[in-house]
Amino acid sequence: MPIQKQNLIRPLICIKNAQYDEAKTGLIALLQNNPESKFQTSAMLLLAKVYENLQDYENAKRVAENFIVKFPKSRYKADAVYVLASSSLKEKKYTDAFEYFLLTYEAASNSVLAEKSENYAAFLATEHLTSDEIKAIKDTGTWDKTSTLLSIWHARQLKAEGKKNQADNILKNILASPQQNKYSKLAKTLLNTPAENLYTKKNIGVILPLSGFFSAEANDFLKGMAFALSESRSTNKPNLIIRDSKGTTSDAIHAANDLLDKEIDILVGELEGSNSAAIAALAADKNTPIFIPLATNNNLHTLGKNVFQINTNLETDGASLAEYAFNELNLKTFAMLAPADDYGHDITDAFSNKIDELGGRIISQQWYYPGTESYKKQFDAIREAGFRYAIRDSIQSKKLSATPARVDSFFKAWNRDVKISSEDKKGLIESYDIPVTSIDGFFLPIYEEDIDYIVPQFALANVNSQPLGGKYWLNEKILERHRTYIDGIIFSANYYLAEMDPNYRKFINKFRMTTSQTPGKYAVNGYNLMNFLLKAIDEHYATGQPITTFVKTSPYHGLGSSIFFNKSENTNSSIKILQFKDGNIDQL
Repeated sequence: MPIQKQNLIRPLICIKNAQYDEAKTGLIALLQNNPESKFQTSAMLLLAKVYENLQDYENAKRVAENFIVKFPKSRYKADAVYVLASSSLKEKKYTDAFEYFLLTYEAASNSVLAEKSENYAAFLATEHLTSDEIKAIKDTGTWDKTSTLLSIWHARQLKAEGKKNQADNILKNILASPQQNKYSKLAKTLLNTPAENLYTKKNIGVILPLSGFFSAEANDFLKGMAFALSESRSTNKPNLIIRDSKGTTSDAIHAANDLLDKEIDILVGELEGSNSAAIAALAADKNTPIFIPLATNNNLHTLGKNVFQINTNLETDGASLAEYAFNELNLKTFAMLAPADDYGHDITDAFSNKIDELGGRIISQQWYYPGTESYKKQFDAIREAGFRYAIRDSIQSKKLSATPARVDSFFKAWNRDVKISSEDKKGLIESYDIPVTSIDGFFLPIYEEDIDYIVPQFALANVNSQPLGGKYWLNEKILERHRTYIDGIIFSANYYLAEMDPNYRKFINKFRMTTSQTPGKYAVNGYNLMNFLLKAIDEHYATGQPITTFVKTSPYHGLGSSIFFNKSENTNSSIKILQFKDGNIDQL
């Protein structure tokens, strides 16, 4: 049957949820299995955009080109050309991208698409193309709407290259034309602008709690940024404009409003998730790119298309560890003990959802509140769940139905036998000499301050399983202290720097020589982020729309961590899986 509008609903939902692989499969099936219809143009265009989101630029351009050939008079033609333009830009094929953006602008009836195309073309003309490249494109094409713009951009690059007379002649000819248009003012401004003023320094606004509860961490982070800036040999170093949020949301908002009024190019801040969210919303409203350096909250990236989260979020942390445990360690059944707060719920939800998706099973999920010192109730509940799961598994292996009543009957019989045979008359759950063997992995995303209480009780509970943890396990002193109990634990972390890593030692020595201070871990975070931003500026991507392209296509490998944004989110997806074994931490 022909493609109907309702056939596109599922792929559209997948696209909205960033499930691009599923959307691709559905759209290909629609196009292959259905005759042509009026909705085929929509399906083809969506497929081209899906390929682009999957970073499969070759296929994105192939589908877009086929669309243009097959539907040359379609009202979506400009959108297809835009896919060619944006895919070429992401491949860093700047002359191709420039020409396609011009063609999009020429064909666009949609004012939003036309404005985006003009902005990208202007960015490429001023930041990536020479005067000769612009002239060649101008001379070989038939340009209607963009003819004057091409002349202005050509003149600008000539002036920047020291060819002032040629540039001025072009601009004077534009101004002498009787057909004055909206670009005449731009030509006049350029004519009166000295060449040395064509390129201005970028301004990076930084909002941190330099006073207040997290002042030590904030100052350490800022020192790392400043050190990277001082170390850089770039000829286009940005200005840092720094504001103190004092650790409060109101001061953070006030600082953000102040900086955004100063026409900064990039915003960095804050350290806490709630304060970061507040200023990110303001930056998104002004279309100013903001980089949130340390917060791990989920969904910060949804506040705006130019909101970038440098730390991995809890969803990434939990899901990545679950995927590694299931696929690489071949663990299939899990129990978990986590704090009953936002952190605990977010990371365990991500872990559990991924295990469910992969086909594993969560046998028991237990919670604790801050300040808890005894975890007997939680571990006993996990032991009982483990024994009941083993009984259920045994019943099913005999081709019987493992009804709750049957499982309960077997459990009570086993418990009664254990009580009879034990000297202290303890039942199955409290007979800790009887191990639980039905739980493959034990997830403990607990806080650093809780480890000293939980680990000995975990060992006492005698659950024979692979211990797994979150980022708060990255403390070598604590790990060594409990080595007897949790040797071999595997955990996720945003970063890891071995003390004797030669690059780290070099960084420490240079930092000490420059600042007479020893850098903390937050200085490393600041150093990495600043170097990432310097790379963007050096490659001329430090503006609202183009920096999004840079971030998505330019992975950065820094000290102890990497910055890599996946296809669907503006959240760093580079996670480290570490193991503490025989007194050493190794990256897996």
